[in-house]
Amino acid sequence: MKTVKKSTTLILLVIYTMIIFYTWEMVSYSLKSYFIINCDLVFWCIVLLIGYSYGIPLLFYKYLPKALNDFFTNVSTYWMAFLLYCFIIFPIVNAITFFGDLSREKSMELSFKGFLIIMVMTILTSVKGTVNAVFPHVIKFEVDDKKKRLKNSLNIILISDIHLGITFGKRRLTKMVEKINFLEPDLVLIAGDIVDSEITPFMKLNLAKEFSKLKSTYGTYAVLGNHDLMMGKSKEISEELTKNGVRVLRDEKVLINDEFYLIGRDDVISEKLGTPRKNIEEIIGEIDSSKFTMLMDHNPKYSYEAENNNIDIQFSGHTHKGQMRPWAFAVKRMYEIDHGYLRKGNFNLFVSSGYGTCGPRLRTGSKAEIIQVIVS
Repeated sequence: MKTVKKSTTLILLVIYTMIIFYTWEMVSYSLKSYFIINCDLVFWCIVLLIGYSYGIPLLFYKYLPKALNDFFTNVSTYWMAFLLYCFIIFPIVNAITFFGDLSREKSMELSFKGFLIIMVMTILTSVKGTVNAVFPHVIKFEVDDKKKRLKNSLNIILISDIHLGITFGKRRLTKMVEKINFLEPDLVLIAGDIVDSEITPFMKLNLAKEFSKLKSTYGTYAVLGNHDLMMGKSKEISEELTKNGVRVLRDEKVLINDEFYLIGRDDVISEKLGTPRKNIEEIIGEIDSSKFTMLMDHNPKYSYEAENNNIDIQFSGHTHKGQMRPWAFAVKRMYEIDHGYLRKGNFNLFVSSGYGTCGPRLRTGSKAEIIQVIVS
């Protein structure tokens, strides 16, 4: 299994490296009419540093000073936007050149125009994407408990996909806690992907301590997402959160205030990692069906399981609402609902676009958010 993973990683790395070289060869060709780029060893070393800028902090976080880690993180954010548009525009330029049988002069002119389009799109994306990612907004929904099983209305705050680590750290988390406390919640729910792809910053900076500052009537509860599980550090993450006042529900339920159940499931990725999660029927067991029931499941794809088991509300994240266009258009077609609120009879589904980002600190297909749900 490990050999297969290493082989796959190596193949993807080779493909990505080829994309980097193709991109910069096209950039060089596009600018030849105006000035010559000296593509020597130093040039290609700089190009590779830029190309691998996201992976450098992930691999060498322990050894690099914070300023250097932050530098590569910022470079990677805008490099990803640039690369995305290069990979869309330059192949179109190549196709027009080939099928249109353009002369070298016409081909270089077309490539330069393509490069200008890429630069404009990169700048616009960087500005808009940074604003959307760094400045979260609060979305408020109201749900009616038709059977009136709750003694009082519930003010629930849903957060998902914080992705703490290299890209988002303590300052970002502190602001999130302040925003949540300002909303005076009864219950705070964290629907997975709390940590990004590297646990070292989470542990080294003691980021879990910030969660202890959350204030609510009934406490803070969390489930683990695919990122939390894939790195193989789910136990460490759970222990850190538990020490700081967050109850992590791993395929289990809890009765709160003797009036409503909260159920938490491990992300479905656990099945690919060799530890299949329990089905909802196993977790629920013999619960009091007269009480209000809510479920947290990181991935909303299997919400029909909650609906079939008469769960009143499911809270999810995972989708990021696509985060970056054009991926947002594809993600929208992958789920019954990729963001927001869906009601089907007595079943309610909330899907958050998330608070952090996966990869670059950019959002063009969505905005960072906190969801507030009032159940009455």
